[in-house]
Amino acid sequence: TVPPPGKTRFLVEMHGNPSLSMAQNSADLLAWCAAQSYRAYHLPTRRPLQNPAEARAWLHPHNDHLLVQPAAWPIPGWLGEPISA
Repeated sequence: TVPPPGKTRFLVEMHGNPSLSMAQNSADLLAWCAAQSYRAYHLPTRRPLQNPAEARAWLHPHNDHLLVQPAAWPIPGWLGEPISA
């Protein structure tokens, strides 16, 4: 069961493949976030993901995790300090 919009966070591991590029996957995620009033953050740096070009620059194996949560929510303190980008 998926919780109602605006009620939960998601930890996402982002990948691309020959039929769905990382850029397209990121664009789809960002479109979903906009429609749901959510925001995606690059988990290691806590920076908001704002466009697919950032995904290409930031996301690669072992550094491909995102926090997706309601846009109005602050980044949770229990995540600890960000890792330098």
